[in-house]
Amino acid sequence: MSRNLLINYFQEVSLAKSQLEQYGAERKKDGTGGTVRERIGGYITFALIFLLLPFGTATFLAIEEGISSGSVVSGLVAFGIILMIGVVFESVAYAVFRWRSRRDLDG
Repeated sequence: MSRNLLINYFQEVSLAKSQLEQYGAERKKDGTGGTVRERIGGYITFALIFLLLPFGTATFLAIEEGISSGSVVSGLVAFGIILMIGVVFESVAYAVFRWRSRRDLDG
């Protein structure tokens, strides 16, 4: 009887594992996991934050610069410079975050 219980247990475990792999929820060695929908949601959230923070800041400051100087060109130059600085800053912050996350996973 215990042999049948073990066989049933291993069959259920292998079925559950194949279902997890099918839906993309199997944990990887780097600690990532979750369903496909969760991973796509994470990428979309990251892209929105990565793009909107520098873009919004650059837009706000460029409008302010353009109004205060009375020149559209001055506003566009300010927009480009601030956007580049923001994207570089966000890229460095993300790289540090990923590096720290991997280091924490390694122990």
